[in-house]
Amino acid sequence: MLPRYLSRMGHYVEGFDSVESAKIACQRRRFDLFLVDYVMPEEGGQRFIDWIVNRPDKQRPELVVMSGMDLAAVREELHPITVEHMLQKPFARLQVVDNLVQRILREQKSGGALPAE
Repeated sequence: MLPRYLSRMGHYVEGFDSVESAKIACQRRRFDLFLVDYVMPEEGGQRFIDWIVNRPDKQRPELVVMSGMDLAAVREELHPITVEHMLQKPFARLQVVDNLVQRILREQKSGGALPAE
């Protein structure tokens, strides 16, 4: 539902059914934002996040990590990787799109830093 909503708002959205397909896509083109479910199939969200953060080209897209787990526990598991944007499931579409995704994409277009929340 979230990808369809973002598409209607004018964003190009691409979904991946596996970590490997997402990695291949990252090597072929640039992405502005990744919405990553921490509990991904196969390799898992943690390994994908680690891979994105440690890419040699350092063109790191913004990451939004979503999880049904306690966010403090997810942050602890990700340590020492710092993820600035996290969402606790279940979440409202308005919370995701209006308060986070749109804000990140707007700031990227303007070239500015995200204001503190």
